[in-house]
Formats: sequence, C-alpha cells, structure tokens
Amino acid sequence: MNKTALNIAIIPSDEVIIQVIEMSKKIAEEIGSEFVLNQENLIPHITIYQALYPNKNIDKLRNIAKELSFGQELLEIQLDSIVISHQTFLFWKCSQNKTLQGLHEKAVKLANPLREGLIPSSLSNIKEFSEEDRHDIKMFGSLLIGPHYDPHITIT
Repeated sequence: MNKTALNIAIIPSDEVIIQVIEMSKKIAEEIGSEFVLNQENLIPHITIYQALYPNKNIDKLRNIAKELSFGQELLEIQLDSIVISHQTFLFWKCSQNKTLQGLHEKAVKLANPLREGLIPSSLSNIKEFSEEDRHDIKMFGSLLIGPHYDPHITIT
C-alpha cells in the first residue's frame, strides 16, 4: 500500500519561522541534531494532527484541511517555554487555549478514520512509550492526542 505521513498544521508568522530556523541551526552547530528546520521541506509549524495515511485518501484530507480553515477565527498563539519532549525533541510550547484545542479535536475526529489504522514505523515499537502514549498510538496513529494534546513548534 502506498502511504504518506502528513500534518494538519498551522504555519506561524514569518518572524517566528525565521527565529525557529535560527534556533534549529544553532543547536545543530553546537551539539548536532537529527534535522535542521528550513523554509523548503522542514518548515516550522504547529501540528494540529499528524498521522500516516493511504495515498488514496490524500484528496479527502485536503478537503478536511480546507474545511478546518474556512470560517476559522483568528488564532492568537502565545509561545512559552522551550522543553524536551519524549527525551528526544526540543519543543517551543504554545499556550493552550480553547480554540486551538477545539481545532485539534475536530481535525482528529475528521482525519483519524482516513488513516485506516496505519501507524508510522517510528511509533511501531510502542513498548517504549507510556500507557497514555500507547493508547494514542493505537487509537490515533500519533502522540499527544485529545487531552494529551500539547501544541508546540518542534525546533529539533
């Protein structure tokens, strides 16, 4: 089966993008990293929902993304602390708010069935994760879902 990992995401302002890319580059230079953000293919973003989907469902996902964006009120997103998540990623956390949480929940409700149970290989060894994470992986093919949603921009 042909499949693709996709994010439904919010792209921050140009100012934030530049700042996050600079942080990502600096970390890579100083201590190394698995990836460095850029403006071409590793664009800084706030994930609303990410999962692995059969390619046959890509057009349906595009329609969901359009549906989520139409009529969406303006979001004011406050960036807070920088933290390490899952002993791997460096996150610039966003303040949680009802609008962002509601957008996340709607995206999961609409897009999750389209993944048809697929789980990314990077999450397939679920023994390494907490009980909450294992539940999210099994049910939603992703981490940080529903009440565990933790809006952020991944720096590296």
